[in-house]
Amino acid sequence: MVQIYPVLICNSAQAGLWPMARAACPDIFAPLFQGHSVFQTAALAMRGPQMARPLVVVAMAHRFLALGQLAAVVLEVADILALPSPPDATTALGVAALHLQATQGTDVGLLAVPLARALPNLGAVAQAVQAAAPDIAQGQIGQFSPSTGAGASADTGLWFGRASALVQALERDCGTQMRAWRAVLAGARRDLAFTCLEGGGGAGGDLAAPAPALGGFAAWPLPGDAGGFQASWQALHQHLGADAQGVAMAGPVTALGCHDCLLVAGDPGQPLVAIGLGNLLAVALPDAVLVAPMGKAAALAPIAQTSFLQKQAPRRVYRPWGWFETLAQAARFAVRQVVMHPGAQMGLHSHAQCAEHWVVVAGTAQLRLDYTTRLLPEGQAAYAPAGTVHQLANPGKLPLTLIELRTGANLAQEDILRYDTVPIPKGRP
Repeated sequence: MVQIYPVLICNSAQAGLWPMARAACPDIFAPLFQGHSVFQTAALAMRGPQMARPLVVVAMAHRFLALGQLAAVVLEVADILALPSPPDATTALGVAALHLQATQGTDVGLLAVPLARALPNLGAVAQAVQAAAPDIAQGQIGQFSPSTGAGASADTGLWFGRASALVQALERDCGTQMRAWRAVLAGARRDLAFTCLEGGGGAGGDLAAPAPALGGFAAWPLPGDAGGFQASWQALHQHLGADAQGVAMAGPVTALGCHDCLLVAGDPGQPLVAIGLGNLLAVALPDAVLVAPMGKAAALAPIAQTSFLQKQAPRRVYRPWGWFETLAQAARFAVRQVVMHPGAQMGLHSHAQCAEHWVVVAGTAQLRLDYTTRLLPEGQAAYAPAGTVHQLANPGKLPLTLIELRTGANLAQEDILRYDTVPIPKGRP
């Protein structure tokens, strides 16, 4: 039985679905579908008897986001390949095939899932994988594709085959690029949960150069209604299901006399009330509101990519140890909710101009402050003045939740000195 690795290809940084998407949280990571993103939904769908843990190919800037979203749905990864920028689908396929061949052997299967384009029904893909598995065991490669009539098939990018067979096909069609990708993989470095590839050209290879698409291979049909799935307002409207007046709603929304609308309230404590609206999209988040005609919502994409809108940080930021969400921020203070995974710990660090206060809401924290380490049970608090070397950890088996108050002249993330790469100053522990 061939073990199959789904390869989730995060090949877009587009953030046209503002305000649910931002530069730091592109459309494919926006929590559109019952709190899940396209990325999470695809990862959850790619499970089955022969399916291994997914391999993720993502831009360096979004690697923590990908790791955090998988942890949120309790999925472990085979690896996360972090590239300098979002790769094209063929580059991601080549890098993933070479990596799997080197780390898992030549006999494993690979299913490429490019997330930037409209995907067929993911349940149908999972069924088709089981049916086509015997074919790839015989060395066949190809795409899964819904029939478009007259024997034609659509290009979905859902390549399927053994890693060794895909490497051979790529060597034939993309020989120059394959040599560059091999060089980049040879120079890869491990950083926490990631394999970081840093190819920008020259002797070390180039990940940015576009690669030609593969062609001339088999097309396996998708069973049943192929459907369609992508990060878009139209897909969200369809997913939520409209009432008799064509109104689709998410969150604490009240609609009176409305028709053909998509109404989204992104915070349980912030109701959205709509009266007499027609053909409108309204999205209300604690830090931003969007109102636009349904037919013209896509026009926001080029504006959102270039304007001050993209400078807004997402409220929730993911890290290897968990995530934090900014609840309130103004001059000289910020309030955050911090959640740490069981057994996780932050790096040892200090802030030159920022003091931090913590209150444990749930769980037990382990806190190091300069020379001392102590446990903080639920309800206890602690304070780290600016310049204090400190480290938080969760020694328990359940998530740790804290409320963090940051005060000082500089609250930026850049005001940090990490002691895993810089020696602790003399006199420090």
